[in-house]
Amino acid sequence: MILKNILIKFRINTLLIILFSFAAFFAGKVSGLPGYVFEVVICLGLGSALFLLYLLTGCIVQFDSYIRKSMASASEDGATGKRGLFIFEELAQTIKEFIDRVKGIKRELKIVSEEAVYLSEQLSRSVKDADSSYNQIVESIQNVAGGAEHQATLSVESKERLSDLLDKSNSTLARAQRTGKGFKALLDVLNNSSDTVKLLMENITASSRQSEAFARDMGELTEKSRKISDITVSVENVAEQTNLLALNAAIEAARAGEHGRGFAVVAQEIRKLAEESKVLAKNIGEILGEMVDGVNKNLENTEKNLERSKKDVAQAQQTRVALENVFNTAYELEKEIAEIEKNASGQAQEVTKIVDSFNDIVRVTEETSAASQEVAAASEQQKATLEELSRMAAYLKDTQARLNEIIRSFGNDMVLAEDKQKAVENLLDVLRKTAASKK
Repeated sequence: MILKNILIKFRINTLLIILFSFAAFFAGKVSGLPGYVFEVVICLGLGSALFLLYLLTGCIVQFDSYIRKSMASASEDGATGKRGLFIFEELAQTIKEFIDRVKGIKRELKIVSEEAVYLSEQLSRSVKDADSSYNQIVESIQNVAGGAEHQATLSVESKERLSDLLDKSNSTLARAQRTGKGFKALLDVLNNSSDTVKLLMENITASSRQSEAFARDMGELTEKSRKISDITVSVENVAEQTNLLALNAAIEAARAGEHGRGFAVVAQEIRKLAEESKVLAKNIGEILGEMVDGVNKNLENTEKNLERSKKDVAQAQQTRVALENVFNTAYELEKEIAEIEKNASGQAQEVTKIVDSFNDIVRVTEETSAASQEVAAASEQQKATLEELSRMAAYLKDTQARLNEIIRSFGNDMVLAEDKQKAVENLLDVLRKTAASKK
């Protein structure tokens, strides 16, 4: 019974050790532990199995020695022989069960070995496929990382150009605002100039009207001076006629003698008055002539001034029309400048938004580049893990070969055990015959 319990424990422990070894191997691979850990686990499992096999072999040797001693004692004592026969029968049955169970262990080890070969081949193919795929993935990731880095460089350059464009847009906006303010000031000056031109036109028009009135007055004065000149001529003629009449009266008074003396005196006085009247009329005519000449000169100057005033009025009118055109153009330009200022402001805002968007793009691109580099590094590490898996698959295949060798060696031991079983059965037959003969 003791041997039977030992055999049962041996079978259970051996299976547990083998299963634990392979489970630890695959669990370790999934968890990413180093390869030497798996080697240690497998070696410990195989070593434990071999140690148990060694103990089992020792037990068989001890049983063989025990059988020999029992045979010797059976030849000396019949009762002891019967008891030994019973023990040998129990031992033979136990050994038979042990051999059957060991055969079962052998079959299970063979199945495990075949499964290990299958897993090793599957793992090797998977590693090769994964290695090929990872090479392509690593190359793609490296290309993506390079493209992301290049895109980051282009994004930074585009950001710098957009920043320059934003500065220029802001500068254009500032210039447009300054131009708008300057143009408004110019419009104020033009408005003041328009008011001044209007006032000047009114003054020129009033002066022209005054010049026209003055010219009319000077014309009337010239006409009246001419009439007065005519009157002075008439006065001179009357004075001459009066002088002639006074002379005739004096002649007649002289002819009258004493009676005509008083009349002669009167005639003489009349003659003097006529001479004085003639002189005065002549002086008046000369003065009037000078005055008429002055009036004519003033009239000519007035007419010239009137012509200049008319020209000034016409020029002022043209200036006013030109100013109105300038005003209209200025108002249109003011609208255009306001529109330019509005567009420049909108453009600056849009460029600001674009710059902000490019900042986000640059940030995302840099993060993508960094992530790609990290993924590339992780892929390299994963590739190293795959290489480790490939090496472990090869090691597992070698271990399976060693396990097959152990199974073959264990098969040889099983042949020896079967021989021992036959020897024990033969011994039992001899003991039974000996016990029967002694009865």
